[in-house]
Amino acid sequence: MTRTLAAAALALAACGRLDQVDITRSASVNVPGVPGAPAGSIPAIQALDIGGGDQLRAEGIDPGDVDSAKLRRLSLEVTAGASLEAWVDSVSIYVETAGQPRILLASRSGISALPAGTTLVDLDVNPGVDLKPYLTAASAPLTVEATGSAPDVNTTVKVTASIRVDVNVSGLLN
Repeated sequence: MTRTLAAAALALAACGRLDQVDITRSASVNVPGVPGAPAGSIPAIQALDIGGGDQLRAEGIDPGDVDSAKLRRLSLEVTAGASLEAWVDSVSIYVETAGQPRILLASRSGISALPAGTTLVDLDVNPGVDLKPYLTAASAPLTVEATGSAPDVNTTVKVTASIRVDVNVSGLLN
């Protein structure tokens, strides 16, 4: 019976269902309004920290069991203030941590050409980036760099990252 259970668990793991967990990290940032701000007046903002073993443990994941982690989705959503197309032309989001290179996670250009009232934008994710060393680090802040001009009014933007974590399940089979 134990061999049958182990074989079933191994079969599920091979299919990629048992060993993958989707986690979400989100945070809101405030962008001060500057009426009539000139182009290029959007400062870089540290928006979200995806690192931290304690956060992983709280979600039932031992940091030592993480095999890899891939960004699935990164979005910006205005929750108060000016819509995105009114003040943002393009955006790039980077992650960094001690001992690792600063890498581009996602970007999007042409935001200013989107329809009036655009409050949610999905960014184009940089494929192939393994977030494991960033996700399991003590701290791994995301930095948002944008072109355009500061919004006319104080604006709150929610940054949300969806990450698929591949977890080592070999301990279940012992």
